[in-house]
Order: sequence, then structure tokens, then C-alpha cells
Amino acid sequence: MKSEKQLYFIPFNDRTLISPDFKYTDEYKDIYSFFKNKAIKCQKEYISKCFELRSGDKCVGYLALSLCSVKQKYLSSPKNRGLFERPAIRIGQLIIDAGQHKQGYGSCAINFVISIARLMKSFLPCRLLVVDAIDGKAMKFYEHIGFKVIDENTLVFDLAPMFKPEG
Repeated sequence: MKSEKQLYFIPFNDRTLISPDFKYTDEYKDIYSFFKNKAIKCQKEYISKCFELRSGDKCVGYLALSLCSVKQKYLSSPKNRGLFERPAIRIGQLIIDAGQHKQGYGSCAINFVISIARLMKSFLPCRLLVVDAIDGKAMKFYEHIGFKVIDENTLVFDLAPMFKPEG
């Protein structure tokens, strides 16, 4: 998941304004609406943490993260036997400006989430990323970067191989 794009992830706050120039296609209308109307409230209620993705002075996307768990029945590893659920970070919402698709911003956003998981691992166990793909195009994107389908629209990325010490 290498990417050469330099992105800045600006946490939402009470003064965060959603860019009026942000372009999205109709299937992403609900995600855009979440950031415009609900993101700050969800953040204040400790439901999710939201970020504006900026490249230079341009907003290129938005990201919302929360915590969840994945039921053992969806995990294929024999190491998971006897466990009911595994802790995970949920990529609840991710939207990239329609004019900025295929520029590597989505992959950069995933790398950002992985870096958060790496920081967390010393304090809280979390080895999975979870996302619900809204359509076939999104599903293809997540599968391309290593996510595995576990349910109709739900995909999971196992971080454990990245956390193992080298050598």
C-alpha cells in the first residue's frame, strides 16, 4: 500500500466547514451528508473521530473512524477458536472528491488508519480494520489493497502480519 501523495489529516472541530466545492457522485450522497450534517455531533458524543483530508490548500476527502468488533464466525484463522469477537477499527465513512479519484488519496487514508492502529497496539489490542463497501467499485478498491470479504458488503484487513517483529 505505498503511496506518494502527501495528505494532511485535519481532525474535525466546531469550526470545521465542509467544502462547498467538494464533488461527489450520487451514490456517495449519504456519506457526504454524514460529514455535512452529523460528523461533529457524532464526534462530540464519542461515536466517531472525523478528519478532513487536505492536499495543499484543497480538501480532497473526509474520513470517519470508530471502534467495533468482528464476530469469530467471520474469521478464518484457527487462532480465533474460542474467541467470540475481535476488536477492530471501523472505517465508517470515507469519501474522496470525485475529481480526485485514482490519485492515491484513498490508499493514503488507509495508510493513515494503519498508522493509528500501530500507535494504539501498545495500549489497546486491535488487529483488524473493517469497512462496509457501498458499491462494487468501492469493494474492488478495498480488495485491491488487501481487504478480504467476510459478508455481503463487509470487508476486513488483518493487521497482525504488519505488527510482527522482523528478523
